[in-house]
Amino acid sequence: MPELRIRPALEAVAELFPSWGERPSLATLEELRAVMCWPRDEQARMTFHRLLHLQLRSDWEQVPHLADDPLFIKLFARDWQAFGGAEAFLETPPYQTVMDEAERRSTRGEWAGATLCLAHLLHTRYADRLEGPISLRKVRALLARQGSPFFQELPGPRALNDAWEEFQPVAHLWAGSFFVGQWLGATLREATVADLAARSHLPPPTWKPSDLFLSHLAWAILSLATTFQEFGLAYLPKHARKPLLDPEQLWRLVDVPVWPVAIPAVELPAELLERFDDYGN
Repeated sequence: MPELRIRPALEAVAELFPSWGERPSLATLEELRAVMCWPRDEQARMTFHRLLHLQLRSDWEQVPHLADDPLFIKLFARDWQAFGGAEAFLETPPYQTVMDEAERRSTRGEWAGATLCLAHLLHTRYADRLEGPISLRKVRALLARQGSPFFQELPGPRALNDAWEEFQPVAHLWAGSFFVGQWLGATLREATVADLAARSHLPPPTWKPSDLFLSHLAWAILSLATTFQEFGLAYLPKHARKPLLDPEQLWRLVDVPVWPVAIPAVELPAELLERFDDYGN
């Protein structure tokens, strides 16, 4: 059972950048994206990180006061070795090839996340309004036929099932990402604006407003994913022998700091609820 230990990584960043504090950053999002896209392929995750390292190095070299900073030089040298050195980087596929694959995997991951997210919402908010039990099969059937509010193109039941099998170890992370994308846009913007106002008295920062937004984005995904993780490990559908998430395969989140922002209640479309019981048990 792999683990994603969140706080130690945040503490390491805080040690280097005290003004940032122990909060998620762009680096947190990149780590999550690698695991979310390739939950069962360690080599692919390493390739993804190598390419991000090269991209980040190129970006930082354009910032004069950082390009010659001994700390950043040391950090990049450390990461260069950690990612396998020159030989490993020379064998790395083209950047766009890997990013295109990550995009395709993200689409399928979102299908798995939507499945878990809707199962959770239906169970916690609407169970008393539904006639039959809540199962993954029914949720997938519902999404395949009534999922137009969530997807540009509706995936079929087989595609949803295959996505669940592929991304179940990180379905809680994709569920957090799905929830944020569907319902938390305004909340993230408001949190970023409030954060900027609270920091207005500090010296000119090395971070940008977009850094704060991405921090809240990662924080929200992690906080929500923790909730979906607990649900998926505990909920046992009728006639099922195992809970929704397999504890032996799950990338279990550990020691996640609570996002200090209230998450608004959401309402599912009425037609979605009306059609749910049409799809059997």
